[in-house]
Parts: sequence; C-alpha cells; structure tokens
Amino acid sequence: MLCVNGFETSDVLARREAQRCLANALLLKPEKRNVFVEVGGLDKFVTIFKASTSKRDADDDFLLGRIGFLLSAQKGETVERLVNEHRILEDIKKVLTVFCNANDIDSTILS
Repeated sequence: MLCVNGFETSDVLARREAQRCLANALLLKPEKRNVFVEVGGLDKFVTIFKASTSKRDADDDFLLGRIGFLLSAQKGETVERLVNEHRILEDIKKVLTVFCNANDIDSTILS
C-alpha cells in the first residue's frame, strides 16, 4: 500500500507522506529493504526518480534521495540492480548537474 501511495498516486501530499513512511521503515528496519524490492518498490522508485530528473522540487528531492540512500547503504543485489540494470548513476549525474547549474556551481566537477 505504501509503494502504491508513495509512487503512483497523483495526490502530492499523500505521495510525500507515504514516501516519508517508507523512508522511516527502511531506516528503522533495514531487513525490510529486501521486502521493499520484492514487492516492486525498487522499480517504482526508479521510475519516479528518473521522471524527476528534469524538474526540481526540494521536498521530492529530499525524500527520493533519502529512499535511494537507504536502498544503497549496503552492498548487494539492490545496488547492483540500481547501477547495472537501471543505470541510476546517469540519472544522479543529471540531478546534480541541474542542481549545480541552478546554484552557480561548476558542474565540471561531476565529470
């Protein structure tokens, strides 16, 4: 239910609240990270993260960044899938480039 509300609902407030709950659960119960992946949460996270690379919103950036950090905090299959299957590093670089450009930071440091 949290994955559906966190990544598929059009209600911004409900989506963000569900993402907060997901992030807290992933933080407090690290063993549930595998459950999150098994129920399709990883794919839903990647889809919304990739869609957010062209638009910036501080609340969305924080919540997606927090979930992404918690999913990748331990080496393993999830990190391998994010890097190899989903090519998430390219999208992270896009987000950081947009951030650098918006804040007059030299984005060549990302190369």
